[in-house]
Amino acid sequence: MFPVPRQATILLDRPTDTTFECLGHHANATPLRPALVLGEQSHTFSRFHSDALRFSAAVAAVGVTRGQLVLVSHPHLYVHWLLLIACENIGAVSASYGSSDEINSPVAFARADHVFAESPSPRSSGPAKFHALDKPWIEAIFRHALPELPRQSPAPLGPHDAQRLTHSSGTTGAQKAMLLTCGAQEVKLRLLQESSGLTPATRLLVTMPFAVNSAYLLATLCLRMGSLVVAAPLETALALHQVTYCEVLPLMLERMLRKLPPERDHRSRLSVKVIGAPLTEALRAAALRSLCTEISGRYATNEAWPIASDMNVEQEGVLFPGVEVRILDDRGQDVAAGQPGQIAVRTPALVDGFVDDPDASRAQFHDGWFLTGDVGQLLGSRRLRLHGRADDVLNWGGVKLRPDPIEARIRKVPGVREAAVTSISQGQAIDTLCIGVVVDGDCEPASVEPLIRASVHNWPTILIRFLPKLPVTTHAKLSRVLLRRSFQAGPLTPPECAGA
Repeated sequence: MFPVPRQATILLDRPTDTTFECLGHHANATPLRPALVLGEQSHTFSRFHSDALRFSAAVAAVGVTRGQLVLVSHPHLYVHWLLLIACENIGAVSASYGSSDEINSPVAFARADHVFAESPSPRSSGPAKFHALDKPWIEAIFRHALPELPRQSPAPLGPHDAQRLTHSSGTTGAQKAMLLTCGAQEVKLRLLQESSGLTPATRLLVTMPFAVNSAYLLATLCLRMGSLVVAAPLETALALHQVTYCEVLPLMLERMLRKLPPERDHRSRLSVKVIGAPLTEALRAAALRSLCTEISGRYATNEAWPIASDMNVEQEGVLFPGVEVRILDDRGQDVAAGQPGQIAVRTPALVDGFVDDPDASRAQFHDGWFLTGDVGQLLGSRRLRLHGRADDVLNWGGVKLRPDPIEARIRKVPGVREAAVTSISQGQAIDTLCIGVVVDGDCEPASVEPLIRASVHNWPTILIRFLPKLPVTTHAKLSRVLLRRSFQAGPLTPPECAGA
């Protein structure tokens, strides 16, 4: 059992319906309306509601009770989602992971009371009861006679009751576990709806697994609203299901654009939100040219999600309602108005700290404020400009530079498919620029390297490494930490790199 989190008071103006209750409403009002398209299968609201009731009964029957931590892993989105809704119905705390290697933090497995997965995890070290999600067990649940709704619903979760365990993305080191309350999740859902303009007519394209909490929130919001959720290949989602909204990481969007056949114009009324990393001008132009009608970014952290919306290519956006920001210097003091510094935030959905990690909690949480590790500046009272991670900002003789404009220049080099930069200090005034490059399959690195160097000619020392793919976290976000480590690991030899 988890202790009740001490998150900031979250004032909800009315009791909120659960996901299951919203499913029930739509099942009664429009029973044959599609709720989820998964590949070639379509699930109506009536079927979704009935299956959620069956899974809730099955999960309760194996001993899951209110307040317990339940880990869920299954590649089939519908089965995974039904298990999460069942946990919400019971009042259990759920956590999603895609495979046994996707949660690097030992907290989840050490704390878990139940694990639902296809096979046991080698990381499991606690007293968790394992439930094999084999085909016979799942098919038996779907065939089971529909259980009756309980005559008396269990007491609903309060704003301060724990509901979800999630993890940091791991872009700055090992993943850290965070406990989210029911109230925090509800506030996030409301802010997400307000900022994205989602309506019951929205057709959502699912692009990420539910191990990414923002992906789970987005799909849950659409399901509660009665929107259509689509999990299908991009071409199919555009042509057959006319999807109108999706959220993606920049690397994912680049790969999506490359997969679109060039002979057709795929532009539709699709709105794209880029999360997890900056939106570059080149990527924005390419998306508007061949895929969508509008695109912008969102700035958020798992600890304080969300922070700012409508981020443009200059990395400027508007703070969400209720979000407070301070810009601090290296001593933790407020900088002069308009000056850059480390971003500290306080939001209605801010977590108290990291689970079972007091050292990390003390380092990043102070007096109700969370130190994001990002560098930025306030432009007026409610507009924020983001410069990037403190560890990612490049040092050019004392001038701090963002990496994304440099990466955008490198990506324009013919033959370059993907590029990422970081820097390492070697005792000089200007850091050494380290460039990781993925080239097209028919491209020779030796022919590309001089062009890359010409695009960043103002750096006195440059290291280049040609890679089969860029290093990413388990959430598919670019990991500059891993990239930097690859350059720090030892001397590089051709054709992987070349000196200045």
